[in-house]
Amino acid sequence: MKRFVWIFFIVGMLFAATLQEGVETFEKGEFAKAQTIFAPLAEKGDPLAQFYLGLLYFTGDGGEKNLIEAGNWFEKSARHNDPNIPEKNFKGISADYDRALYWFIKIAESGNVKAQFYLGVMYAAGRDIEIDYKKSAYWFEKAAKQGDELSQLNVGMFYIEGNGVRKDVKKGIEWLEKAAEQGNLRAQNYLGYLYTSHEIVEQDYEKARYWYLKAAKQEYPMAQYNLAVMYCLGKGTPRDLKVCSFWTKKAYENGLKKQASALWNKYELWKYQE
Repeated sequence: MKRFVWIFFIVGMLFAATLQEGVETFEKGEFAKAQTIFAPLAEKGDPLAQFYLGLLYFTGDGGEKNLIEAGNWFEKSARHNDPNIPEKNFKGISADYDRALYWFIKIAESGNVKAQFYLGVMYAAGRDIEIDYKKSAYWFEKAAKQGDELSQLNVGMFYIEGNGVRKDVKKGIEWLEKAAEQGNLRAQNYLGYLYTSHEIVEQDYEKARYWYLKAAKQEYPMAQYNLAVMYCLGKGTPRDLKVCSFWTKKAYENGLKKQASALWNKYELWKYQE
């Protein structure tokens, strides 16, 4: 009898999706599948699963937009950290939305980095929330301080552009570097661009090549193309059409076909292939 119990236990472990699998599925954009993973975990009381399930109902990305369900799951998640949060009575045509947003914000205020990041995204994009760059920057910076690399990227760009915050290029670079050091490809490529362009920071081809190369080695096509251009033009490095040819081909193979083809033909880079 014990043998059968262990068999059922092992099978259950093999087929029960984990919270991490749900998060990874969500981040891939497979929202309906993610919802099926989060639902049983939320029912069992997992506060992060409850948050994600609420978010899927809030946006409708899981297939059904349901503000009442969103509010209910957000409240369950928020009360996991603080059972004494006061309920508010919302009235009017937007009552369900206002209640859901109230609990969404309460989760973010409790320190939930995912809630902070997604509030930043939604306030920036105007997705189910009125656009408010100041609030977006506020929540991105909250999450960035907890080490969230995408939030570091976004708040860094906000400071560079003065979007929702007072423009502060130095602070923007610091946040971008934090994201880049965590391996964020967009941050690495954007730093390369900033140091190449001389539009915002002092031109520094050595730093530009350093960050482009970081991203290029991780198969980021735009960085591969930008690095190729540096070698084709001899910007910050001796002109080397063989190296230019190498990175141009990599960029093409990784999907940047139009730009890479133009560079390939302009410098007749096929001549430098081994």
